[in-house]
Amino acid sequence: MKWGLMIAVLTLPTAAQAQLRLSDAETMLAGESADEVMFAIESMAELGNAAIRPLKARIESGLPPDHLQAAIRTLVQLEARREGALFTALARHRNEGVRAAALDALAALRIRGAGETLSAALGDGSPIVRATAALGLGALGDRNHMDRLFTALDRNVLEAAQAIGQIAEGDDIDRLLGYLGRISFDSLTPAFQELFARSNVNERTKFRLVGQLAELSTPGVRAYLLELADFTNEEAVADAARSAAMRIAE
Repeated sequence: MKWGLMIAVLTLPTAAQAQLRLSDAETMLAGESADEVMFAIESMAELGNAAIRPLKARIESGLPPDHLQAAIRTLVQLEARREGALFTALARHRNEGVRAAALDALAALRIRGAGETLSAALGDGSPIVRATAALGLGALGDRNHMDRLFTALDRNVLEAAQAIGQIAEGDDIDRLLGYLGRISFDSLTPAFQELFARSNVNERTKFRLVGQLAELSTPGVRAYLLELADFTNEEAVADAARSAAMRIAE
């Protein structure tokens, strides 16, 4: 924006300023300069719902992957929840970064049907997309896809462990414990971190988790239990973790 125009904008009433800024952003969005287009995309996050329509139109007319990812992030900032169909379509884009950004948007905005798209993406060819899908399901709290998350964990999508820890209940927790000794303990600690932090996991279950972990009796488990004792707000769980750790040799 030229300095003269900027000064003129600043002297206008607030509503007129916003309208003019949107007009300027739309002009830049349609331009040929990659830097200006990116600036316009990022600026639109401050322009409210009126910016959604032109930004969506620009996405549909075609953007390079880095611009497209920025546009998706801007739509999330604008809380464009009505654009679920657009995000779902972009979750199948040829570029992995775009697919991941679209999945993030579906989860962040809690778009209806997001769980199905995220679950399907657990089988994506890109590790980045698979990880994003797993974390998105955890953030959604969608338990309808637990089997897919466990399958993903079996296939070394380690982010699935965190998601499982966020939403596991009952038999899911027993199933998770079955991985102890099968895969590295470090890969499972994000799941246990989530379980111990959850207020909707009862104390009895947390005691059982401490006991199961202690049975591994490794230095890594000892260190983890001592950390747990320090970070948990539940005094009884902290005491149990510390006591279990002390029984494991350094």
